[in-house]
Amino acid sequence: MVARKPYGLETLVKDPSVKRSLKKALDGDGRLTYDEVQSIIYSTCDGPGISKQEVSDLKAILDNSRSIDARTKKLIDEFVKDPASFFKFRGFPTRKLETIIADLLYAKRLSQQCASKLVLSRTPKDKLDQLLRDTFSISLRETDKVRQIQSKFLSFRPRMEKTVFIYKGNQRKQPGFMSEDAWVVHAEPFNIYVAQSYFRNQARYRAALLIHEYIHHVNDRSGHPGGDQVAFGRTSIGLPFIQAVKNPWCYQYFAMWSNQV
Repeated sequence: MVARKPYGLETLVKDPSVKRSLKKALDGDGRLTYDEVQSIIYSTCDGPGISKQEVSDLKAILDNSRSIDARTKKLIDEFVKDPASFFKFRGFPTRKLETIIADLLYAKRLSQQCASKLVLSRTPKDKLDQLLRDTFSISLRETDKVRQIQSKFLSFRPRMEKTVFIYKGNQRKQPGFMSEDAWVVHAEPFNIYVAQSYFRNQARYRAALLIHEYIHHVNDRSGHPGGDQVAFGRTSIGLPFIQAVKNPWCYQYFAMWSNQV
């Protein structure tokens, strides 16, 4: 039995589904998924000084969850061995920490949904085809190009395993730019910086923006080929594919508008 609830864990976890699963784990009656366990760990590791008691209590609670698979057990073991390496969200105030953790979980689901739509979608093909035309200037029939886009969405989740998020408050990389609610520095290929203004956006926009910043990293130094493409509603971006496939805005808008197909 667990002696106490560790680190106010239930109050730190924001995502309702994770909170429900955590309660079951605390009661010893339920299973936590890999993503839920990861989210809980990140909620706990909001500073580099996590104590041995907190690690021990968290491990006991997670181990108490039924039917933990091998991948999730490995994650727990890695956390117990080196909790400091899970200090993934740096400098965030408590409520913003809750939000960014939930956003990352949302972005993982969203990127997977986008990848799935491109091969397994049961939605009308004409709607998906139009979305591709609007964002990447291609059609579903151009399968090689579609696969390039799909591979980027599929790579989001593994890339995020190594990515660190750093809160910068009111500081921006380039003050006055709408796209600078979050940014990357090419010399730091696994860091994403987040400004206070990021949190003024809606949840789906925030999740899609994390995908945007990820594309910057995997596209090396290409920036925004064809220029910044700021849209305030569904429209045609109009970039040729050779630019669109490397432009983070195109992936962001595909993710944001994918719920319309």
